[in-house]
Amino acid sequence: MSDEWPQNGTGPFPAAVQAGKGTVPFAAEANRRPGPFVWSWGAFGRCARALGMVAAVTFVLAVVLGAIAPGLPAGVLAAVTSITFWPGEYLSGLVPFYLVILLGNMKSAFLMALLGPLSVWINGGLNAREAAANGAVPNSRSLGHRAARVLASACIRLGTRVFPELGDETQEFTARSSAGLAAILPFLALGLNGLVAGLWLANGLLTGWTAGLVHAFRQFLPHGPVEFTALLLAAAAGLNGAWALLPRSPDQDAVWQKRAARAWLTSDRTAQSLGLLIGLIAIAAALEMVSLV
Repeated sequence: MSDEWPQNGTGPFPAAVQAGKGTVPFAAEANRRPGPFVWSWGAFGRCARALGMVAAVTFVLAVVLGAIAPGLPAGVLAAVTSITFWPGEYLSGLVPFYLVILLGNMKSAFLMALLGPLSVWINGGLNAREAAANGAVPNSRSLGHRAARVLASACIRLGTRVFPELGDETQEFTARSSAGLAAILPFLALGLNGLVAGLWLANGLLTGWTAGLVHAFRQFLPHGPVEFTALLLAAAAGLNGAWALLPRSPDQDAVWQKRAARAWLTSDRTAQSLGLLIGLIAIAAALEMVSLV
């Protein structure tokens, strides 16, 4: 492991916002000394607000739909829960239930924290090889390339909602699209967990009204706060990883992005962050087992 980061303003909180440009709250933290972990309070708060919003909207919609079509929220909840715990549900007869819970939550946390930077690393290598093979302007006539460019443009548009810096068209297109994908992936995974939380509370309200809602909250304790803290920290780590990999100058192309993503993934701070996440998820799984006994 290494703590060496690229030196051209691309650390965990890059100093490329000194001119007054940048995403709040990331810009405000740009020149602070990095802590031992790859997340920040600003990213944590942003992820918490997104999770709360998804859960609240899902709760309201599920209650309305449940009043119209009884049983529908419960069916959707079962399907979404099956997705979030995959492949743990297929191991339920082979390993202790504690491991099923642990693997399901660990999968969600690792997807939020690592999938974005990992996709940037892979895309950086692929884009660099394509540029070397086809020159500065790849063959845009092929159907596959046109489809890929449409998807890349969509990643940039969605990523701009997270980091407005991605709208800077003076930067390389492929680098912006990779960073855009990394920026939205934590929110996609976080949104799935918010969907489960909203459906869970709505199902409790629909099945038992106030008593059912209270019962749902009781089932959320004591493991829920620890589990969701770990998931929010994981999402904040992935968000900061995407922020660190934003292209901010013309020389920050696919080759630079691949190198920067590898530096982020293999840094000591990332390893320390993953270690803490594993510990929190293990504690949450143990508390959930105790509550089920």
